[in-house]
Amino acid sequence: MKAVLDLVRRVAPHEVPILLVGESGSGKTVLARILHSASKRSEGPFIVVDCLPLAGTHRGDDDVDVQGAETVIARRTTEASGGTLVLDEVSVLPRLLQAKVGQILERGCREGRGVRIVALSRTNLEAAVQSGRFREELLRRINVVQIRVPAVRQRREDILPLARAFLDSFASKEGTVTPALTPAAEAALLSYSWPGNVRELRNAMQRAVVLSSQTVLDLEALPQQVRTAFRGGSDLR
Repeated sequence: MKAVLDLVRRVAPHEVPILLVGESGSGKTVLARILHSASKRSEGPFIVVDCLPLAGTHRGDDDVDVQGAETVIARRTTEASGGTLVLDEVSVLPRLLQAKVGQILERGCREGRGVRIVALSRTNLEAAVQSGRFREELLRRINVVQIRVPAVRQRREDILPLARAFLDSFASKEGTVTPALTPAAEAALLSYSWPGNVRELRNAMQRAVVLSSQTVLDLEALPQQVRTAFRGGSDLR
């Protein structure tokens, strides 16, 4: 992650579009905010467009309100003028809408104070282009610099520092003492695969702070799926 953060900070001052690729919950939106904060547009708006609600029910282009989705994206692009526009999960957009989005982004980058484009995707867009699910011209527009965000299971050295940071943050908000992780709790956190990545770890630590009244956080304060994985499936409570 140090290498990822270094790359983010190196490209932030430049106006090139950025594509952040990584699993859901891996921290792509956090990195997008860092990009914005370290850019020349940091005083401008930071606008996120959630593409999932605009994608219909995935039964094909006929199920998508293209005009309505186009209106939403055009409005949000205008709102982002002078700042950063984030397209969250751009890969889910149907092909018919992708063509419209490409045109909107081209206008948005040209008009007024322009916008900085940061796209987020949980899937490999090059593979999506090859399979015909994603338009190559849109990929070229959003993919000048691509940054891959590793999953938590690929950076286990980050798990305990992240867990302690989350515990400290949530304990501060609750007005309580930050609980210390016991060796068993630490081992369980390190052994779990965290399919929900940083988001799942954050939720687990928030749950532990809310439900635990102890100054130490033991195994029993962790979610069942973490305990079960650590105990080899023996914990059925």
